[in-house]
Amino acid sequence: MKAKHSLLVLDTVLSIMQRLVAWLIRHGITYVEFAQALKKVFLQQALLEAERLGSKKTDSALSLLSGLQRRDVQLVRTALEEQPIAAITRSTVPAEVIGKWLANQDIYPDALVFMSDNPEVMSFEKLVLSVSKDKHPRSILNELIRIKVVEWDEVQDTICLQHKAFLPDQASEQLYQLFARILNDHLAASTYNLETAGREKFLDQAVFADGLAPESIAILEQYSRKKWQAFMQEMLTFADILCEADKVKSNADQRFTVAMFNYAERQNMPVDVIPPAPTRD
Repeated sequence: MKAKHSLLVLDTVLSIMQRLVAWLIRHGITYVEFAQALKKVFLQQALLEAERLGSKKTDSALSLLSGLQRRDVQLVRTALEEQPIAAITRSTVPAEVIGKWLANQDIYPDALVFMSDNPEVMSFEKLVLSVSKDKHPRSILNELIRIKVVEWDEVQDTICLQHKAFLPDQASEQLYQLFARILNDHLAASTYNLETAGREKFLDQAVFADGLAPESIAILEQYSRKKWQAFMQEMLTFADILCEADKVKSNADQRFTVAMFNYAERQNMPVDVIPPAPTRD
């Protein structure tokens, strides 16, 4: 019999999974497909847990930790070696360029010339090269134009920032990678806090408000976006200063995420309520 705490963890995960399962079903991914794919996740996490505990990584030990049959452990281990689960990716160069641009508005104004030989004139080319020397500035510009983050006036040779954020194309793989990274980090912070006692925890707080009219929701949404824009600008500038200072440090191997979101729906439409089955005539 499972311990009470384990059942509480399971119930919590099932509650979270409601949204994800709804998303899977909308995109034609069935339980059978998902359960099969999930074996790789369970085995990978069992391997990491065995490493954390300093225990053996035999098929029997991993079968006990993950609940997979020993035959499945062998097959899934081979599948993991051939095709590892996609790691959470770091920011792309276009995203970092926009971040650098926003973090240094006193140096890089909203309108930049593409290139300039004058060392005192900041240009888009210099901005890109300050982030990465592996990507051609024109390639980065083309991508930012494509997703409508910037506009390029070829007559004036001026590139203008259109949005105060990097917004991947709605249909691009980058958007899904960004979704995975943000949600993964939020879950990592929350689960760490739940498992941690007596140590400093990650910031993980929220404000909830019920009984609101649609017009009030619109006001709160606009207000939260405005506050986030100001906070994001401040954090980008502060983080960029620290990144530059830490370039010479041998222990500069950490990453940091801070995020904000808002959400609204009707109170009487919970996702975990199953609608009644249709009646037959």
